[in-house]
Amino acid sequence: MCCIIEDSIKKSSRYLKKLQYHFENNKYFMFCFVCAVSLLFVGLLYMKTPLLNYEHPSFQRPHDLPYDLHKYLYMAKYPFQLRIAPFCYRILQPLIVTILPFEYFTGFCIVTGLSVVVTGILMFYILKALRFHYWYCFLGMVVFFAIGFATRFNVFATWHVDAFSYVFLTLAFLFILQDRPVVTSIILAVGLLAKESVLFILPLYYTFRTERLFNPKLVFKTFIIGIPGIVILLGLRLFLPPLNNDQTYLSQIPYEVSVVHVLSDDVDTNRTHELQDLLKIIGIPRLKNITLSDLKRYSFGVWGTFILLLFIVPRENVVFLILSCPFLILVYTQILFGMNVERLLILAFPVMIPMFVTGFRGIGKKLNLHPVFLIPLPLIYFILLLLLESDYIFMPELKLQFYVMLLWFIYLFIFSDIINSYVAQKGDKNVMVKNNIKN
Repeated sequence: MCCIIEDSIKKSSRYLKKLQYHFENNKYFMFCFVCAVSLLFVGLLYMKTPLLNYEHPSFQRPHDLPYDLHKYLYMAKYPFQLRIAPFCYRILQPLIVTILPFEYFTGFCIVTGLSVVVTGILMFYILKALRFHYWYCFLGMVVFFAIGFATRFNVFATWHVDAFSYVFLTLAFLFILQDRPVVTSIILAVGLLAKESVLFILPLYYTFRTERLFNPKLVFKTFIIGIPGIVILLGLRLFLPPLNNDQTYLSQIPYEVSVVHVLSDDVDTNRTHELQDLLKIIGIPRLKNITLSDLKRYSFGVWGTFILLLFIVPRENVVFLILSCPFLILVYTQILFGMNVERLLILAFPVMIPMFVTGFRGIGKKLNLHPVFLIPLPLIYFILLLLLESDYIFMPELKLQFYVMLLWFIYLFIFSDIINSYVAQKGDKNVMVKNNIKN
């Protein structure tokens, strides 16, 4: 057994040496490698995930989970004709599909698929901007693909605009970390044409740039960055006034295009979009009746067992958590106004994944392991995603995730001793055990 492990260490050592050489000396090679991996992961998702196409039973049942698709398909067929808020303001992706020389379903698949690819790439560079070593950046990208509500769900419900909005969200966060306010402002303004929740990332410009609790100049600068987006939001509401309660207009469109939420058997209730009404119907009852099962759904149900990694090195994560709080609060506030909990909360992935990676890094440091040995855990989770057969299950069973994580870390604990003893014998300290990886 030890001979087999030593042989695998030798082989992986040679491959790592080559990869590390290219990564450290050729940024173009690194970019191409990251793009290729992201394309591969998305390609596998499209091959193994049942797609919500015209033949899918849910396509004809507007009360099923992905009922939003009918609005976006209508918007692609009839640009600027929909007057059902808030969908009518999310014009960018349906407009692109309209322009593309493909059938509508194919057009949405192309835009959504490329969006997931680009988001995976941007996640790598966000972690790089946060000064993680590139192997941890790659690990974080694999974690992104392993979170089913960020990837598998969007591949399944390919008509939705969520994945497209992730591109603007992650791009804006990357430019915030790079302190590029003008570009950030432009990305937010354009991103709001994809989905209004992109604006949630704006407060992070203040929290990640300020050196004290209250900085009036930076508050003003942050507000200025958001002005183009706010103007666009207001302009859209003037240009496309909502007609959710206009019976004449509603009589001209199909029911599945007019429904906003599936809340009750009352048609008018299902068409409401006013925040105060949604708070009364959804938010207040949800807060009053909250249970431990709900809390589990809001945490483990969204992030799986990755959330346990937050507690590996809590001191390192607490500062990042505080800086991310405005964004996290805005994201989690959505459950007071919307029904699809996991789909809404997954929007927090740009700040959650860096904290997960920090946990992985803590394990790597404690076991004195190269981060490449930590990558198989999210990779196994991704494989489990590919093996799911149900259309409406987007994460592996929680117990299965826990057992996989437990067995993997037990294996790592044993494996680390063998690696370290081998390294001590061979004196090869710069390849498999990266003591010089500091983030």
